[in-house]
Amino acid sequence: MPFEAVQALAARTAELIEEPWDAVAVYPDDPSFRRTVFGDFGVMAFHVDEDAELIMIYSVVWAGWPSPPTRTTRCGGICGGAWIGVSHIRFD
Repeated sequence: MPFEAVQALAARTAELIEEPWDAVAVYPDDPSFRRTVFGDFGVMAFHVDEDAELIMIYSVVWAGWPSPPTRTTRCGGICGGAWIGVSHIRFD
């Protein structure tokens, strides 16, 4: 992920540590699984464990070029400007 994405992820994670319910529930019957956006092109999914007082981020997606695409990109310049990165991170 580009540096801008990492900064946005860290900032949103810091907010969620204080207010983990400030995100959309993924499953209506289990609100401990949440999803939220970060930065301009990021989405993360996480699980809230109230007893342990932690959140576990299990999916991070950044869909944006770190810089404008060129003909030398991994997709040969034909992917329409979408770069996807997925990471699994645990914070406690």
